[in-house]
Amino acid sequence: QRHVEEYLLDTDIRKFGLASLFPKELPRLKEVPPGKYFVQITKIADITQPSKFQEDFEGGKWRLLALDLSDGSQKFRGIEYGSIKDLGVHLPPGTKLLLTSTQSAPLRVANGHLLLEQHCVKVLWGNVDKLVVTWKASKEVEEKRLLWRTEGVKKSDGEGAPPWVAFDPKKARGGGRKALDEDFAEWRKLGAALGST
Repeated sequence: QRHVEEYLLDTDIRKFGLASLFPKELPRLKEVPPGKYFVQITKIADITQPSKFQEDFEGGKWRLLALDLSDGSQKFRGIEYGSIKDLGVHLPPGTKLLLTSTQSAPLRVANGHLLLEQHCVKVLWGNVDKLVVTWKASKEVEEKRLLWRTEGVKKSDGEGAPPWVAFDPKKARGGGRKALDEDFAEWRKLGAALGST
């Protein structure tokens, strides 16, 4: 049994494509029917942050996490409605959650979004290597892109890119208008010669 649990935690459950007991008519519900539901995080972001920082930084106690979730066959969205201590943008895709809904403490739904609270979410962890590698690579690319935007391209020896020099036709090789006209004449002759063959 332990090996089965480890396998499920470390596997992308979307590849099974099996329907779970999670209700398909989520947008029309106000509460999820009582039960326990095994789901996987596909993306998590703090939507109080500017979009370029949503997956990297949390707004501290004022954060509002949005989670893209999957039960293996369908996708849905959850919003951190009450603070959940183990959740954060540090969780990679593939992390598993156990969602619990009971008669006395139901998992509520608003506009098709699960309203996640501490009493109804248990982080089971898990590590799907392929998803983690892709996630880390995309974070690395985004960090470099952000660095490039703020500091410009830096060379490894510490020197930056050469300074920008505006084009000046008078300083161009071959010198001036006369040389340019001669080049055009040569290109026309070459084009005519190629066209006649």
